[in-house]
Amino acid sequence: MSMKYKLELTALLLCLLTINGTTLHNQDKVSRSAADSNRGNDLKWISAGDAKASDGTMLALNTYETAAGTRINVTSGEFKSRDAAEKEMELWLKPAKKLVTQEEKKDDSGHITGKRAIALFAREEPHFEYTAILWTYRARFYWVSSSSLADCLELEKKINAKLALPKPKK
Repeated sequence: MSMKYKLELTALLLCLLTINGTTLHNQDKVSRSAADSNRGNDLKWISAGDAKASDGTMLALNTYETAAGTRINVTSGEFKSRDAAEKEMELWLKPAKKLVTQEEKKDDSGHITGKRAIALFAREEPHFEYTAILWTYRARFYWVSSSSLADCLELEKKINAKLALPKPKK
């Protein structure tokens, strides 16, 4: 199976997320816990699934819905190394229509802990775009996507808070 096909298949799974009856992973519990802590915003868990990254790493897939009906997709995985997580992030950024930001993530003492990007993606249907926030923290990889950037940013904050990750420095 070619790398391009794997990436397209993974992107399709992220967009559809109609997978049922699959296994949840430890990193998946963090995104679900972060979403659960968003009760005041009525974020509802819709579905879960799993997939494999380009190197075979298991990825947890979750879909949430806001009170306004906006869907938010979260994918996360624990890779063998920081380099492997960053390589996966770069693969997922390749089909982006526009790279909005890309930066290194640093802890409070200035040490680089990973990378972060915000990108705009387009599907085949006309006028349907979505935003994704991708980041790594050491060997972890995260993808949060939605038609609403504000919803993506809010869930990113909650996931990082659950992980006690440093906030992105501006």
